[in-house]
Amino acid sequence: MKRLALFFLTLMMGLGWAVAQNRTVTGTVVSSTDNEPLIGASVVVVGQPTIGTTTDFDGKFKLSVPANAKKLRFSYVGMQAQEHDIENVMNIVLSDSKDLDVVVVVGYGSGQKLSTVSGSVARVSGEKLENKPVANVMDGLQGQVAGMQVETGSGDPNAVASVQIHGNASLGAGGSPLYIVDGVQTSAGVVMAMNPSDFESITVLKDASSTSIYGARAANGVIVITTKRGKLNQDGQISVSTMYGVSSLISRRPFEHIMSAQELLKYQMKHRVSQNDGLVPGSEFLKGFKGTAFAGEVDADGNYTGKVLREYDWLNVFMGKHAPTFQTDMSIAGGSDNVSYYVSGGYFSQEGISAETSRYRKFNIRSNIDARVKEWLRVGMNVSGGLVQQEASSFQGSAYVNSGTFAALTIPAYYSPFVKDANGNDMNEYARYIRLHKSYPVLTNTTLYLPSVANETSLSKGTSYRLNASGYAQLRPIEGLTLKTQAGIDMIFGRDQRLVYPENPDVNGLGFNRQSYDNSNTLTWTNTAEYKFKVKEDHDFTALLGQEFVDNRSEGFTAMARGLRNRDYMFLGHGQLGSFLVRPSQSSSAYAYFSLFARLNYTFKDYMAFDVTVRNDRSSRFGRNHQAATFFSVGAMYDFLRSGLVDDKGLISTLRLKANYGTQGNSSIPLYASEALTGTINYTEELAFGVTSIGNPNLAWERQGMFSVGVDYGMWDNTLTVDLAYYNRKTTDMLMNVPLPYSTGYGARWQNVGAMTNQGVDLTLQYNFLRLKDWNAYVSATFNYNDERIDKLFSDKTNKEGYAVTNIMKYNVGKPIVYHIPVFAGINENTGKQMWYDKDGNKTDVYSSDLRQDIDYARISAPISGGVSMGVTWKNQLSFNMDWTYTLGAYSLNNDRFFLENNVYGFSMMNRSKKLLDEWTEDNPKGTVAKFGEDLVFDTRLLENASYLRLKNIQLAYTFPKTLLGSQKIISGVKVYVSSRNLLTFVDKSYTGFDPEAGGGVSLNAFPNTRQFVGGLQLMF
Repeated sequence: MKRLALFFLTLMMGLGWAVAQNRTVTGTVVSSTDNEPLIGASVVVVGQPTIGTTTDFDGKFKLSVPANAKKLRFSYVGMQAQEHDIENVMNIVLSDSKDLDVVVVVGYGSGQKLSTVSGSVARVSGEKLENKPVANVMDGLQGQVAGMQVETGSGDPNAVASVQIHGNASLGAGGSPLYIVDGVQTSAGVVMAMNPSDFESITVLKDASSTSIYGARAANGVIVITTKRGKLNQDGQISVSTMYGVSSLISRRPFEHIMSAQELLKYQMKHRVSQNDGLVPGSEFLKGFKGTAFAGEVDADGNYTGKVLREYDWLNVFMGKHAPTFQTDMSIAGGSDNVSYYVSGGYFSQEGISAETSRYRKFNIRSNIDARVKEWLRVGMNVSGGLVQQEASSFQGSAYVNSGTFAALTIPAYYSPFVKDANGNDMNEYARYIRLHKSYPVLTNTTLYLPSVANETSLSKGTSYRLNASGYAQLRPIEGLTLKTQAGIDMIFGRDQRLVYPENPDVNGLGFNRQSYDNSNTLTWTNTAEYKFKVKEDHDFTALLGQEFVDNRSEGFTAMARGLRNRDYMFLGHGQLGSFLVRPSQSSSAYAYFSLFARLNYTFKDYMAFDVTVRNDRSSRFGRNHQAATFFSVGAMYDFLRSGLVDDKGLISTLRLKANYGTQGNSSIPLYASEALTGTINYTEELAFGVTSIGNPNLAWERQGMFSVGVDYGMWDNTLTVDLAYYNRKTTDMLMNVPLPYSTGYGARWQNVGAMTNQGVDLTLQYNFLRLKDWNAYVSATFNYNDERIDKLFSDKTNKEGYAVTNIMKYNVGKPIVYHIPVFAGINENTGKQMWYDKDGNKTDVYSSDLRQDIDYARISAPISGGVSMGVTWKNQLSFNMDWTYTLGAYSLNNDRFFLENNVYGFSMMNRSKKLLDEWTEDNPKGTVAKFGEDLVFDTRLLENASYLRLKNIQLAYTFPKTLLGSQKIISGVKVYVSSRNLLTFVDKSYTGFDPEAGGGVSLNAFPNTRQFVGGLQLMF
């Protein structure tokens, strides 16, 4: 009994001693700018980083700390970290980080303080991409990063945005940046299919110091996406959000320049009668016809009066739909002492504004789990999956099933798109087709099929399943040494289906079924060893060694059946044999990379930093003689304020100079471009097997050398910050598919030829001009100027004379890619003929291809781009934000105008441009349009300045204060918002197209961009 009593006494004393070793600390963490609570601020025991917590929705925390603990460290993103002696109750006020010591991922390893990075790095919060009513997640980055152009030139929800960093650096190899998601390489298509609500941050690496660590794949910049994760010792936080919006046509600008129905009839009657084509006598031309498409006014005797009874809006027929967009997301995040988690799911659906089927849907799930198994071991796994469904009709823009903006522009407005009753009156229903007769202003009897025909008789549907999974193990065997292995797999399985039913007018009763299947698996395995150490307290070193292996295997299969006569039996096995037989096709491909890399960072007292990077890549894409290449970079940074050379007098709060030089590679060329390929060819109506292309065993990496120097400057406690950088990007050994003489029997061969340079300036400004207790306001701006120049082409002849890529574009040494077309010189007042300037500056009305000249002022790529953002918040409850984007200097060639302004008989049945009302005649010798019958030429008349300023996004949001939520314990936060995308666009007066965001190049039958209005709700639990 005594022993039992002694045992309990000892146990109670032990428990009391254990309790005495810990004490509970409570408190709050708020912001100095507005005294509002900081949610998710980190509270950690100094010297014992495994003991900590985060603040809740009210900025409160509660932490049990050991008795021997002396200090707590408080930190929050964008704020200066603070350390304080431990007290039972602690109320902490954090100030904005004067030095912006945000840790950014610049390629492998544990990250680096932004203030010590020698390269050009831009970090964008994931919030910029949330709640945007577009399928493409990159759209929200437009105008946010200096030097990065993001263009969504189409309103088709299935379209992928174009992303370029510091211009186009190659004439043959690909120009897209490398995408890294949580340390694993992926493609632009996969990023588009992701849920932007899962993004924590996006870091854009723009110069050699930050990109060379990625070697061969980093020539066009790197976009590093970090997804959200839970935090240790965090109560579960649940977020549910939903959004609904409506899309409509962004502009009717081209319709301001075409004839009214009455103007068109007058024009057509004039020229149809003048042709005296014998189809109908002039006196009988265009009488009123009941029950037909055309509605003309007739007098009491039944004679046509020359007036139109009705005018119809064909743009509304083809592009007038108010298309819905819907998105809903849910996420759960939290963590215990040793495990953190983030789990989410989302659904997005968007329809296109086209009358023909155009739809995009995606489903996403994600699970990010991190575990602290031991003090020296951490493991984690990221798993995301998705389903993407894309639909469209199979005949958008075909010759028979008319669709798109081109049809809307060219169909005469006096034709009715509606079904008519027995008396010839319009009914509230679109017709499937309308018949156009010779007695109408058309050349032949024909039938115009409307979009409903395409929707009913064809289908194009793509479905892809995606699985992206990665896992890591991180060991810290000794102080400062971190060993990490990470493996990831990116799996995509796709199916494309195209059905054209026998009722479709394009197939004469013989439908077809085309099925394609493909799958692609990319394995990435990365191993790194990072060692951080100090020498005499002031010298900080970080050494990194790594190895990476990338392996891709892809397979595809396509089969087709023709001659299908019954839409209920559209199976591959039901196709007819004989002339309808189509051979199935199969493909298989593979490529691999093996890389070794190293990086050394040195920092002295946080004001002087140096870094060196080297990487060796080996790729199967290149010739057996040149599969390996080595890339490197060196960089330096000096902080004048921290060094003491410059004192902080309020006027200067940040002053850093940084410079770097390095090399990268580009391997974005077709697979097996270095190999001689064989395949089937037709020979005397028999199939033969032969060489289809010749290889190049000496095909090597395209190389880039890049120099960059920049200044980071801050004023008035960093109320105003300026980041300015100059870069010079030189491409050599450029990869091009060089044309071969016809005598070789082959069209072209991939070679390392040519060189080009991109140089320019990046500028980023931010001014937090209002910092009061309840009010905060800011304005930020980005600016980029990029000068593109070709330095060398593929032969001495092309170096002297240039190379015409097409009939309208040309490569010239010493210039960017330019238009190469005749320069219009006006109309000859005596003859009514068109005139052009020859190369000596003389006018001529005799056209020849020799009249083509370089149009140096008309850049295909905009040399200037950027954006402006503004925001105001009140008590962290009410917020208003605007994002503007702009480009200057890009020109597009409007191919639609070639048809609308061609003043010849062959196009007279189409709708016409108002310009033709001022055609040259003997009575109008000063007409601005050539006489009837003069064929239009692709010349400078069709060039339009595609510069623009656009209000890309505008949002008004309200977060309910806690007092309005009452005493209930379930809902911790409510936010509502309304927003609009592409609300306003300002263009040059010369621009007559639908949307300048399509950029330079040829514009024909473009799918216009859209304007959206959206409302959303977010709940926190």
